[in-house]
Amino acid sequence: MLAHQCRATGRDVKIRLTDRVPERLPTEVDLAAYHVAEILLATGDDDPAVLELDADETTLTITATGVPHAADTAVRARLTARIAPLGGTLTADRPPGTVQLRLPLAAPDDEERQR
Repeated sequence: MLAHQCRATGRDVKIRLTDRVPERLPTEVDLAAYHVAEILLATGDDDPAVLELDADETTLTITATGVPHAADTAVRARLTARIAPLGGTLTADRPPGTVQLRLPLAAPDDEERQR
């Protein structure tokens, strides 16, 4: 839906999910990923953008390319506010115009309860 809205404005947006992304994500990770995508696509860039979601056993990785303004301080602060409560991390501008976010698939509280 989000990509469709951006395409309606004329922006070329692609969202790719690797076959390693679970069909169902934990609710808090799913919501954080949606809001992160929303923030990334609303940065005011008009360049074509690609959001790629990949996962391993413990982490969901979102890599966004074509979003040069996502490295701006205010945007990074908004992204960090969304992922930090889940123990997520953010890397920006490596390479330029690229943002990578990592979200643990198990919330920190869940890990503590399993011990």
